[in-house]
Amino acid sequence: MKRREYRLRRQKLLIAIQAAFRDVALEDGITLRQAAALDGYGDEAAQAEARKQDEGIHWSRISPKTLQELDCPLSFLDPKGFRFYLPAYMIAALKENPCDFYVHFHLMQESGVSQRKTQPANIAAKYGFSPSQIRVIADFLELIHPEVGIQEADRIVISRWRELADAQPPE
Repeated sequence: MKRREYRLRRQKLLIAIQAAFRDVALEDGITLRQAAALDGYGDEAAQAEARKQDEGIHWSRISPKTLQELDCPLSFLDPKGFRFYLPAYMIAALKENPCDFYVHFHLMQESGVSQRKTQPANIAAKYGFSPSQIRVIADFLELIHPEVGIQEADRIVISRWRELADAQPPE
């Protein structure tokens, strides 16, 4: 893909991510700093204190620096927290913030299942992704994975995300 075409696709995708996840609320989900406290074996008091630092922040206002510093806690987020923070990480990855590996890992391999057997429909159901969110995830994965040099297992999962996205009803 030529650089200009990539930039245009990336710009459209940035807008689509913002639209698809615009109204996602954290609700009672685990926050990033709370997940970091869990990762560090923090007790309930430490987790509660960490959570206070994140409260009231919409995912769109999280700084790229914070995302870089708190990239590993994605594994410690519950489904509500993951769905809430995912768009911030996807946008950061598209802006060449080096956190795309962590996003990739959680979208490309179902927990407890080999990558070749991963079903994106199960991942989408786990996190409660809407049809528009599924479509932008498929677009995101296709864009961040160049066609040359991609591993076969990745290609299979990305094609499954595309099939799932194409099967979604319009919203």
